[in-house]
Amino acid sequence: MRGLEDDATARLASIRCMKKCIKNIRDGQPYPASMCHVPKYYKYKIGLLEQSQIKVYDAPEGQEIDTLRCSSTSVLYIDGDEVYTSSGIYGKLIKFKLSSTGTIAEIDGFVQIVSVDKDTKATESNLHMVVKDELSPTLKNVCLFFKCKHYSWQKAVENEFSCGSPKVNNMIESHEEATTALEKYPDGWTYDHDIELLKFLSDPEVLKYCGHAETTRKSIKNIDVSSYSDSYSDKDHLIDDNPETFWESDDSSTHWIRLTMEYNVIIKSLSVMVAEGDDNYFPKRICVKVGPSLEKLQEVRETKLNYTSTVGVREVTILGEQLEFHPIIQIEIKECMEDGIDTRIRGIKVRIEKKRSQELAVYTFKDIMEVKFPRLIDFDLAILRRRVLLLTRLVALFESVAKFLIPNWNNKPTEPCKLIQLMKPFYSLSVKRLDIVEELLHLSEYDNSNGECPSLHINRLSKTEHRADPRADPECRKTVFVQVYDGLLKADLENFDYRWGSNSRSQWWECKFTQEGIIDQGGGFRDSLSDIAEELCPPADSPDLLPLFVRAPNQRNASMNIYKDAFVPSPSCTWFKRYEWLGKLMGACFRSKENLVLNLSPFVWKKLCGEPVSWNDFATVDDSDVKVLNSIESMSEEEFQAFFGGEVYWTAIFSDGSEVELSLDGSHTPVTYEERIDYCNAVKRVRMAESDKQIDAIRRGLLSVVPQSALDLLNWEEAERRVCGAAEITMDSLKSSTHFEELMENDSRTKYMWMALENFNDDERSRFLRFVTGRKRLPAPVYICSLKNGNEEDIDSLPESSTCSNTLYLPKYSSSSKCEEKLRYAIYNCLAIDADMMPYDME
Repeated sequence: MRGLEDDATARLASIRCMKKCIKNIRDGQPYPASMCHVPKYYKYKIGLLEQSQIKVYDAPEGQEIDTLRCSSTSVLYIDGDEVYTSSGIYGKLIKFKLSSTGTIAEIDGFVQIVSVDKDTKATESNLHMVVKDELSPTLKNVCLFFKCKHYSWQKAVENEFSCGSPKVNNMIESHEEATTALEKYPDGWTYDHDIELLKFLSDPEVLKYCGHAETTRKSIKNIDVSSYSDSYSDKDHLIDDNPETFWESDDSSTHWIRLTMEYNVIIKSLSVMVAEGDDNYFPKRICVKVGPSLEKLQEVRETKLNYTSTVGVREVTILGEQLEFHPIIQIEIKECMEDGIDTRIRGIKVRIEKKRSQELAVYTFKDIMEVKFPRLIDFDLAILRRRVLLLTRLVALFESVAKFLIPNWNNKPTEPCKLIQLMKPFYSLSVKRLDIVEELLHLSEYDNSNGECPSLHINRLSKTEHRADPRADPECRKTVFVQVYDGLLKADLENFDYRWGSNSRSQWWECKFTQEGIIDQGGGFRDSLSDIAEELCPPADSPDLLPLFVRAPNQRNASMNIYKDAFVPSPSCTWFKRYEWLGKLMGACFRSKENLVLNLSPFVWKKLCGEPVSWNDFATVDDSDVKVLNSIESMSEEEFQAFFGGEVYWTAIFSDGSEVELSLDGSHTPVTYEERIDYCNAVKRVRMAESDKQIDAIRRGLLSVVPQSALDLLNWEEAERRVCGAAEITMDSLKSSTHFEELMENDSRTKYMWMALENFNDDERSRFLRFVTGRKRLPAPVYICSLKNGNEEDIDSLPESSTCSNTLYLPKYSSSSKCEEKLRYAIYNCLAIDADMMPYDME
């Protein structure tokens, strides 16, 4: 057993190594030697099965030449320099020992360690190896093969960076050729290539292949429970993915959930879903036992849960990353809150490790690399695989110490927190940080679930008047944004801090829409969020209604085909209190399942998240200006005089069209060829800072709701997704969010609806989503029913919706084209017609 001092030594060594690695990556230098450690050989022993047959090949992907019959005491020695191919991972046999007392046979051949299905690209571990230095005697017969002795690169890191502490002496020596290959910095490789490689590994298809999949149903063969109260609280609710249902015990003895796992499932994490509104049913202390059989169960972890009285369901990890297969896992609830007799668990989530799939990805997804990441194809696949290995080791170091680098909610960033910010480019490979983000959000929650929900009177019809003549309403008081802001200000905005749990409030205010038939049970509130977002960042064919944001110059550039819908904070707008409130609103969406769809430039999102920005990033705001300045810097004097002579002055034009002088009387002072570099640097400086005051105000509001540490652990794209929802609405994602009530999936109405939606573009699918749910982006559940209060014989009528219940009431249609016609008309013209209540029902 390692002592606390040993653990602290290992953590400090990891932190020192991380800092060295990041510096070397940015400087184009090799990784530290310990990060490149590859053992000379791996030693494997067999367990679990009495006998097994292992095929031997003459070469990787070669012909079968022999079969090894292994027993429970067999030992294999495999060369540490594993061979990667498109069909999997192979290891060269050094020698084979049939039994612990038998003779050692020299065998010349290869065994396949991991195989890849060429059609599904799924990996299967053939030798079922476990990456671990040693296994305890009680767990030795849990897996088929496991590695023995100290071989790990983590021990090498500890030895190199422990600064005088005792060394780990029983390390297996390094494999000279493999270690040297990892240490060598590839010719032509730069920091940008590492970033490109990270983007490749973050590609949705590759990420799906590499990620730690949540496969609860597929991982569990059987579930048994100690007891259950009735059919509404039985064990099936543990895996139904519905937080509203639960398993409830019905016994005064120890409560347990016993999982029989599918063969060779190696857990990355095991979690339970608990609801803090369950009072004395809430589990206070949970322990986990694992083993090959019921008779050999051993306790491996105990978790004490904090109770905050917040209404809502949250996920609690009760078992972390495992290094071997556990046939039986037993979850025991040892104690409940307030000495409760019975307990409730609202779900179980199992995430599994995918065997070395990130290194295999460069072989299995070579086609994606060639099309999307051409900068990488000039390098040999073996070089790319080694760089991936080093990147994953760096992320593993980060995950081992991340919790010790995070400051508290009220603390300002410290030196270790700066290290976390330096790690941001590599976060896409880390899964554990997302659990830390959720923990930080939970720890900073404010329990206001029983607080009064402000009731706001909103006149959306007045927005039309404002659109017709904005000059008559200079304070924009007729917009929904200002009406909500002013209404909350009157409702004591100071105590409205938005730090609620994701399930503690179904809505943040209640809307009473003038002359509209909506009883707000959530749908009206979500409608107001959509209205606010549309006012802040209106579509291309709509006028600007608020001064907070302006269309980025890219929207006016006809030659641009990306970032054409981007907005930036207006450099001349001084509504800083309202910017700050907007930041709080964004923070509330960050913490919850609501969306505020703001089409902000990536340059703005990067600044909001505290990420460094460059002049190249500014191309997402004003690509034309970036290209012009870059060309001016590289021009000859003749070219400069021909194109710009006497026409460029010491001024800059901001995104809102305002002009700023870069020098005294700059608007009348032409730029000479010799001054062009100074001029370009001056323009870059002011243009990149043009909206800093406004962005700082938004960020102040955001950080008052979201801990900075949580924001530091996400890149800007992940933060945008949490605030705005998924940008693209694919048919697959829409179908996965859709549920059918009263209608069958093979009903003609259902078929015609899907055919119609197939022909919709992303904007129209977003409008469809808003028509049904009040949201413009996923995630949002959609429920499909037959026509409400209508004649089933009605054909080709308009659909109805109820945004409060996220329901679409679908009539019958004569064809898919007629369905498409009616749906399209509804999503563009019927947002005020909601099936909750019609206007004439109101007093």
